[in-house]
Amino acid sequence: MGKEITKETVESVLACKEKKKPQSVSVKLPVELYEKYFAQMDAGAVQEIMEKALEGYFGKEATGV
Repeated sequence: MGKEITKETVESVLACKEKKKPQSVSVKLPVELYEKYFAQMDAGAVQEIMEKALEGYFGKEATGV
């Protein structure tokens, strides 16, 4: 049903260890849009374009958001 209670899990709860935030998140994009704009690019190029597009959309002041 759930996870097994172990000494390590009890200690981590009692110590209030924070969970690590994910280093990246996935966003689903319709296949048609991906093929139209990104089909011939590697992941690094796609990420760079997305970052620039989001900065343009939200403005530079949104960098800390």
